[in-house]
Amino acid sequence: MNSETAPPTSSATSAGPPEREPSSSGPTSWAEALGGLVQSRIGIIRIEAGEAARTTVRRAVFAAVAALAALFAWALLIAGLVGLVVLLAGWPWPYVMLGAAGIHLVAAIIAIIAMRRPASPAFPLTLEEFKKDRAWLETLQKNKKSSD
Repeated sequence: MNSETAPPTSSATSAGPPEREPSSSGPTSWAEALGGLVQSRIGIIRIEAGEAARTTVRRAVFAAVAALAALFAWALLIAGLVGLVVLLAGWPWPYVMLGAAGIHLVAAIIAIIAMRRPASPAFPLTLEEFKKDRAWLETLQKNKKSSD
């Protein structure tokens, strides 16, 4: 074969050893594997951070709604019920007012308890993947020590 007609190869044009083509079967070095691992974990963290943010916003909205509902209920029902009961039953208004306040206090406590209900743990997939990564790194270290 004539060298003038043959196309140059990458090893013929470079002074060093030929570069390895990345294979589709997996990473070619531990650094590539670690880089891929870190990228995948960052992706999981981003997804779970978004879910955690949505959960936090949802809980904050529920807290605001509960607080506003308790406030408006307090003001409107106290005024209306006190006036109505005093007019119809003839009871002293301070007792009627305390009764209405007690009812609304119970409603507010129920809303607070519902708001404080424990949510699912944040980042469950990431924590599970970190456990797997730790086990994988431990097996790599054991294999390295046994080969020494």
